[in-house]
Amino acid sequence: MGAGRSDLSAFSEDRYASLDGYAQDVVQVCEALDLRDAVFVGHSVSAMIGVLAADMTPERIGALVMVAPSPRYIDDDGYNGGFSAKDIDELLESLESNYLGWSAAMAPDHGERGAARAR
Repeated sequence: MGAGRSDLSAFSEDRYASLDGYAQDVVQVCEALDLRDAVFVGHSVSAMIGVLAADMTPERIGALVMVAPSPRYIDDDGYNGGFSAKDIDELLESLESNYLGWSAAMAPDHGERGAARAR
């Protein structure tokens, strides 16, 4: 859900309120393809989704390659490595005031070359 040309009508706020919903998607793909002992490669939050999926179905995911995973995305007492409350407030304010500018900065249009890669 939420990647490539996923069917946005399939989005469920309840299911995707936590990473477990995305991990369930990975498990369903593994089951549909009857994968056994697959290697899951994930970056950032996707790496953590892979950890959850491997825990749900260890017979299907035999190894994880995690690129820059984070065990936590929000700073807390004794942990600095995520976002501070101030960072999140500033991000939300930026999105609210100029979501088009923010999205262009986060995912710039690379013209035809980028469109060809997306296909």
